[in-house]
Amino acid sequence: MPASRESRDNAFEESEELRLFREAWKAEVRDRHEQTTQFRSDHHDDSIVGRPEAAISSSSAAGHAVPPLTTKAALAVYHRAVQHEQRSEIDQALQCYNTDVAQDHALDAVEKVAQDLKSSLTLHDIESPTTATLGEILSNLPQDLKFEREIEEEGLPIATLPDELLLHILALLDTTSIERFALVCRKALVLSLDSGIWRHFVTRAYVPPQVPHKDIVIKLLGGFRFDYRRFFIEQPRVRLDGVYIAVCYYVRPGLSENPWVNTNHFITYYRYLRFLPGGEVLSLLTNEENEPASIVPILKPNLRMKGLLRGSWRLNSTTIELTDLVDVSALTTQSNVRYVFNMVLKLHSRPVLGRWNKLDIATYQTVNLETQCESPVALKNERPLWFSKVRSYTSI
Repeated sequence: MPASRESRDNAFEESEELRLFREAWKAEVRDRHEQTTQFRSDHHDDSIVGRPEAAISSSSAAGHAVPPLTTKAALAVYHRAVQHEQRSEIDQALQCYNTDVAQDHALDAVEKVAQDLKSSLTLHDIESPTTATLGEILSNLPQDLKFEREIEEEGLPIATLPDELLLHILALLDTTSIERFALVCRKALVLSLDSGIWRHFVTRAYVPPQVPHKDIVIKLLGGFRFDYRRFFIEQPRVRLDGVYIAVCYYVRPGLSENPWVNTNHFITYYRYLRFLPGGEVLSLLTNEENEPASIVPILKPNLRMKGLLRGSWRLNSTTIELTDLVDVSALTTQSNVRYVFNMVLKLHSRPVLGRWNKLDIATYQTVNLETQCESPVALKNERPLWFSKVRSYTSI
C-alpha cells in the first residue's frame, strides 16, 4: 500500500512538472511566433518602398522559404507530444517537446540571419557636419545681409570691404574681439561664425600638453560634428594668455604682554600659476608685501625669486597634473635636489562655458627623491585660483 501511494505521488509530481513545462513552452512559442509574424510583415512592407529594399527582399527570399515548413513541422511534433501526454507516455512527450523547441530555435536563427542581412544592405543617411543649432540660425537669416548705417548722413566704409577681406581681418583678432564684433549686426554674426576662423584657433590651442597627441583632436571634433567654434568653447583647455591667482588667508594667534588681551594676526598670501606653451609651469608663493600688481609683470621664465617653483604640466580632460615642481634657486646653484612637489588641479569654467577660468587644488604632495616617499601638504587655507588675462603674455 505505501509503495502504490509513493508511485502515485511520483506520477503526480511528474505530470505537474510536465504541465508547467508545457505552459512555459507554449508561452515561449507564442511570443516567438508573434515576433516572426511581425518581422515578416515589416519585411514585406519594406520591400515595396524603393529599389534598395526590393533588392534586399529578393536576396533574402530563399531564406524565408524555410520558416513556414519549419513551423508546420514544429506544430506536428507538438500534436504528437500532446497525444503522448494524454496516454501518460511521459518520456516520449518530453522528447517531442525538446525536438519542437530545437526546431523553433532553428527558425529563430533563420530569422536573425535575414534581419542581419537586411540591416547590412540598408542605406543610411550620412549626418551633416553642421550642427542643427548653427544651421537653424543661418537658415532663419535673410540671404542679402549687409551693414546698415546707424546715422543716414554718415558714411559706412566697412560696407565697401568684401567678405573675404573681413574674414582675413577677423582671423587676426582674439576670440573676445570676434564675439564682440558678432554683436554689431546680423552680417557680423554670420561672418564671425566662419569655420575657418575657429579652425585656426583650434589648431593653435589644442596641441600637447593640452591634448595627449594631435591625432586625437580629429576624433574629438567628431563628437562636436566638426563645429570648431563649439569645440573651442566646450572642450577644456588651459588658458595661456594670463595667470591664475589665488588670494589665501588665515588667522594666526600672536603674543601679548597683557594677559587680558588676545592678539591675532590676519595673514594674507598669494599663489600664482602661469602655464607656458611648451609644457612648463611657474608656481609662485608670495606674502602680502608682493601684491599681484607688482608680481604679474615679472612672472616670466627668467625670474629668480624666493618661493618660485618650476615644473611640467599636462591636461587630461578637466584634470591638470603638475609634476616635478622644483625650487628655481636649487637649479641655479646646481645643488642636489632632494625634494620635488606634485600637484593635481581641477579645471572649471565659471559662470559660463568657454572661460576655463577656475582651478581647484585637489592634491598637493612633496616627494623625497631619495626615499620616494610622498607626503601630503595641508590644503586647509588654500582657495581656488581665478584666471586674470595679461596682454603681454602669449595669446591662446
